[in-house]
Amino acid sequence: MRIGVTLEDGLGLESNASAHFGQCPFFLIVEVENGKILKTAVVKNTTEHGGGGCVAVDEILKHKLAHVIAGGMGMNAQNKFAAAGV
Repeated sequence: MRIGVTLEDGLGLESNASAHFGQCPFFLIVEVENGKILKTAVVKNTTEHGGGGCVAVDEILKHKLAHVIAGGMGMNAQNKFAAAGV
């Protein structure tokens, strides 16, 4: 299973979670199996400065996520994730 987490900076597991999905500078993609982290990847949010959360949803969904962890998220982004089964 893959989980996306909003990040304040690009330090991976050492980063703090970002307060808002669409405005976070980075995402952490965590691959988990049987309760263990198999691998992680830091991905830059290329939509941070224009397009907001909904464009970021489209970008992050390319990573085939099962769950997303964010400090906050707008309704449009929430609805887009729900429609995608995340």
